[in-house]
Amino acid sequence: GGRFSHERRKGVGTFDFLGSVNTDKAKSWNAFTPTVTLNYQANDATLLYASVTRGFKSGVINVGSRNDVINPEYVWSYEVGLKTATADRKLQANLAAFYMDYTDLQVGFVDASSVVTTVNAASARNYGVEAEFKARPLPGLTLELFGTYLNAKYRRFTTGDYRQGFRQVSVAGNRLQNAPEFSFRAGADYDIPVGTAGKVNARAEVNWQDRVFFTEFNNADATQAPYALINAGLRFTPTNNKWYVDIWGRNLANKLVITNNIITAPLFNSVRVGSVAPPRTVGGTFGLNF
Repeated sequence: GGRFSHERRKGVGTFDFLGSVNTDKAKSWNAFTPTVTLNYQANDATLLYASVTRGFKSGVINVGSRNDVINPEYVWSYEVGLKTATADRKLQANLAAFYMDYTDLQVGFVDASSVVTTVNAASARNYGVEAEFKARPLPGLTLELFGTYLNAKYRRFTTGDYRQGFRQVSVAGNRLQNAPEFSFRAGADYDIPVGTAGKVNARAEVNWQDRVFFTEFNNADATQAPYALINAGLRFTPTNNKWYVDIWGRNLANKLVITNNIITAPLFNSVRVGSVAPPRTVGGTFGLNF
């Protein structure tokens, strides 16, 4: 299959900072994004597949910003995979390997004039593997394990480094922002019958993520170290399935997790600003099914 897209964007505004600057901009783009997929059903429980896809992320006009118009981001994605299971479906496995080739990657940063700016980096590439396993060793019990390896790096990108007075430097070979090299998830889900009243579902999971960087420079003052989050819950559902009560807890170990941060420009003393994930959170949910 394939899709042809035509987009036109127009922004009207001003940038007000020590004076007013007109920022009216308009631009249009065309894009053709094909998809080719090949599936082979080896047997009732095994599927092999391969795919080639082109995608694009729309161009951007930042209204009220001096930013130039940002062109669309394009990617060619290649993937091969396997989905298989035992005859009784008690064991399932999904495996995939992928390669993604980006051009005109959209990257945001704080420039020398203390303005958050987005530009098109030259190119980047991702490749990796994903594996997912599911087991049902006992009635009502489900075990899951999911893991990913990701190698995501810039191929070509030259930009101003705030630590060097915004001198132009190459960050080719650095990791992309928010791209952990390894990530894992392990979970267990168990349905416990409660006589004729209904059932209780007990669940728990651990999510582990490798270090991520928040800037293209991969610097120590804009990063989140590896961490694990523990979530758990209990849900009661009556036999008629008309309602449920869920008691849950998230981030039970109360980990401090930075989700995003930047280093501001020298005009603002180069301080570190950003956001964090919620701390330990517990709660209850009551739901009705119609």
